[in-house]
Amino acid sequence: MVSVGQRRPRLYLKGQRGFSQRVDMFSPFPRRRRQLASVLALAILFNLLPLRAQASKPTTTSPQENSRKTSARSPDRRSPLAQSPVLEEFRQWAEQFKLGGTIAASEQTGRELARRRREVMARLMDDDPRRAVEMAVPAGIRRKLPESVRREVEEEVSGYGDYLVLVSDEIDPRTSEFVRSRTERKVVLDGKTYEARVYGRKEAMTTKLNIPLRGVVMGDVIALAESPVRVLDDDANDLSADAPGLDAEVGGRVQRFESREQLESFEEKLKRSETAIGPGVAAAAKSDDVTAQSAWTEGAKTVLLMRIDFSDVPGEPVESYTNVKLTPARAQALIDTECSNFYKSNSYNKTSLKVTTTPVLRMPQTSGWYITGTNYLQLMSDARAAAKAAGFDTANFNFDLVAFSNIGFSWAGLGYVGGKGSWLHGYFDLHVTAHELGHNYGLNHANFWMTTDGSVNGVGES
Repeated sequence: MVSVGQRRPRLYLKGQRGFSQRVDMFSPFPRRRRQLASVLALAILFNLLPLRAQASKPTTTSPQENSRKTSARSPDRRSPLAQSPVLEEFRQWAEQFKLGGTIAASEQTGRELARRRREVMARLMDDDPRRAVEMAVPAGIRRKLPESVRREVEEEVSGYGDYLVLVSDEIDPRTSEFVRSRTERKVVLDGKTYEARVYGRKEAMTTKLNIPLRGVVMGDVIALAESPVRVLDDDANDLSADAPGLDAEVGGRVQRFESREQLESFEEKLKRSETAIGPGVAAAAKSDDVTAQSAWTEGAKTVLLMRIDFSDVPGEPVESYTNVKLTPARAQALIDTECSNFYKSNSYNKTSLKVTTTPVLRMPQTSGWYITGTNYLQLMSDARAAAKAAGFDTANFNFDLVAFSNIGFSWAGLGYVGGKGSWLHGYFDLHVTAHELGHNYGLNHANFWMTTDGSVNGVGES
């Protein structure tokens, strides 16, 4: 995503070996530097290795302080919350209940412990999702708890769902100054959308659809396990104990593996499919040949540009800083000429873009409704539904963009990483549009620490 206050068209790219390069697309640097910029962009967009660049929050602290903030998720550091006495007290109560049942008084004790434990677990899911997954009450025990206790306890979940990664840069709407960049991760499971807390390899994974997922749910938050595979213990094993091998739950289904080696091979295929760029690669895990794929980043790409309006903001989308309308002719020039030429140049003709533009589509809700909470996700869904009703099915296009006038979001653009779908919020120029399409191609933001005093590691922002 690009901030509303950002005017100069800059891309911050993350290359191999952690090298970051800032490319100002329109600055008057010599031809040799322009060639270097093209090579750098190519190395990012069309390298078959998985992209692992992560967006970071800009602050006015030092990089060392930022390191301390993220250290809670290091695999060798246990969050202090994991040592909270209430976690052990509830575990002991649950063991006693499991062994000997309970009476009303002890159920009341369990309910009070569960409430106190819930507060700790909610914070632990934010601070250290790995430990939250490890310390969750097993599903078999949770099912046997009294209802008054069970509703206070987190729930283990497993199934096939969507893992969504969106990247954004935000501004202060009062000053139009850049304040932070943010990576949002969401999980859609059984029709419900959760805010995802992740660790390990899930931090580097881009958008994936219909993949096996496992985690711990509390309210609208899910602490997502690094691996979707859970080996079942004897109590959870419904198959014959005499059968060879071992059973594991994958995507809410029990699968039998003949040996530990077969299970490990299956998990390795899952890992490799997760690192591929593109939302539809999960099926590769079922194949014996899981290889990196370039189809998502190469070839001619069709783009559906959905122009939308609202009952309270009617008419063709208008660009914020020029007051120029996004007409079909302007949309075609933007995608087919400006953006396509940019990507053709930087990919050495390995990819190009061709747009189809919709008429103005009226959304079913007001603009004020869509800027509330996470309703921007519904905005994309409503735009796609309206486009399909008008004869433009997004399923027939590689990428899709929804473009609309400024309605009050703090960002100018927002895009899925490694998946189709971008929002253009009042900015319909090359640097915003190409930037969002870059996320769709699979690019995260690079980490670039810019100090205020000219030093290497002083106070600054990224």
